[in-house]
Amino acid sequence: MTLRLRNRLTDWNPQLFREFKGRLKPRNVALAVTGSLLGQLFVLFYFWSQLPGEGSTYSQYCLKNRSYDCIHDAMGNLAINWAAWWLDIFRVLGLGSFLILLIGGVYTLTADLAEEQRRGTLNFIRLSPQSSQSILTGKILGVPALIYLAFALSLPLQWWAGLAAGVPFQAILGGYALSGAVCFFFYSAALLYVLIGGAQAWIASLAAGGWVWPFIIIADAIVAETIKKNSTYNMLEFGKLNWFFLPIGTNFTLLYGLAMLNLGLWTWGIWQALNRRFGNPSATVISKKQSYLAVACFEVLMLGFALPTLATNPSKYTLFGQLCLVATLNLCWFIAMIAAMSPDRQALLDWARYRSTGTQSFQNRSVVRDLILGEKSPMPVAIAIQLAIAAAIWVLWILLWPENEGKLQAILGVIASVNLVLIYAALAQLMLLIKARKPAIWAAGTVGAAIFLPLVVLLLMSATPDKAPLLWLFSILPWLALEHASATTVFLAFFAHWSVLGLLSAVLTRKLQRAGESASKALLAGGIRNRVSE
Repeated sequence: MTLRLRNRLTDWNPQLFREFKGRLKPRNVALAVTGSLLGQLFVLFYFWSQLPGEGSTYSQYCLKNRSYDCIHDAMGNLAINWAAWWLDIFRVLGLGSFLILLIGGVYTLTADLAEEQRRGTLNFIRLSPQSSQSILTGKILGVPALIYLAFALSLPLQWWAGLAAGVPFQAILGGYALSGAVCFFFYSAALLYVLIGGAQAWIASLAAGGWVWPFIIIADAIVAETIKKNSTYNMLEFGKLNWFFLPIGTNFTLLYGLAMLNLGLWTWGIWQALNRRFGNPSATVISKKQSYLAVACFEVLMLGFALPTLATNPSKYTLFGQLCLVATLNLCWFIAMIAAMSPDRQALLDWARYRSTGTQSFQNRSVVRDLILGEKSPMPVAIAIQLAIAAAIWVLWILLWPENEGKLQAILGVIASVNLVLIYAALAQLMLLIKARKPAIWAAGTVGAAIFLPLVVLLLMSATPDKAPLLWLFSILPWLALEHASATTVFLAFFAHWSVLGLLSAVLTRKLQRAGESASKALLAGGIRNRVSE
């Protein structure tokens, strides 16, 4: 029976069998089982020690009278609120096991794949006839196998505690479904982190632990909603949070559905990038066509939270506050898109050479189409299209704003943000063309300096937005200066933005032309020498 199961597992996913074989050793299994059981016993003993003893006048787990003193039952014993006691055990076990599952899984996956890449064994795995989905799924299911085992052993006590606390079993299953979706999302992101060059497992684990808290709050809110009749537990409210006027702040079914929909959508996007990068390590993380869809989805997601403010609080300060938040999130998003879409130096040289030599395959395609959709072409044009998509959405939102005050300044702020991101994209692409050992580090450093250095200089000079609005229009916070800037100041700032962008574009175009001509001459010279030697 064991041999038959082994053969089926090997046929279904050889990578998973390889991981199981290397990790499910008797000693490792014994340690995982022992650790899980000891952790559960520790939680039980701790909460048992929190129960009130004889003579206690107050405890969070005893039933109380109007004076908040513990009361006794008919037998003279303290009346214990066992539902609240079991609920706290359920929450601690659920949260603890989920964090171990998430952070431990992300750490082991990152460390394992980084080690495979460092030793070169990942290239041998790429040569196997398995698909990238099969190999990476085997990694996700097999590398944290011991963590899965420890988590599975904690499930019976979690179920018992939840049911004893009055949590419906379907709510428990819903929480596990959300936890599984969150873990799969972060596991996939951890694999992508390694494939794009990351190697520090602790950074991936720290990032996962920092970004997972919104989902923990959602899961806790769902549990609270199912047992809101329990007077000892205060339900966690999200207030008047709406998404496209859907009351997700009070309707946890909608909140749960929105969370699962986003997890599924962004996990699917990560797997598109994983398949591209695993099959071709020199490929960009995301194609230009995929990037347009990703930007549209991201902007619509943010628009859903910002749109209800049109009706609830249509003031000028709310408008600028919302747009400042949107601009900050968009800055982070587009910096990530610049990194994900930037082809390496060799790809740019190949593209420039084919353009210079005018091969038949290149002549059959429009240069503009290649800049918009090509895999190896420079990315600033694609970034400009993405920014146009985002700007169109937010300018329309500004125009729909009920109050006219501040609309023009808000639109100018969108234009300023677009200009700055285009400059960052041109800088990054220019740095990736330099002859350096790690041009990506130079690109990241240059863009980082362009983002933060002006702000640091302004703060050191104590130049406030009202005193130096022109200088602040070159920082990542142009919104602060628009209220104090005149029309002439804004025009000068925009003219300077476009001049810098035009200069960087001209330098980038010239470098590509020279690179293409040099590569073409070297290629033709090599061909002539070969013919002469023959």
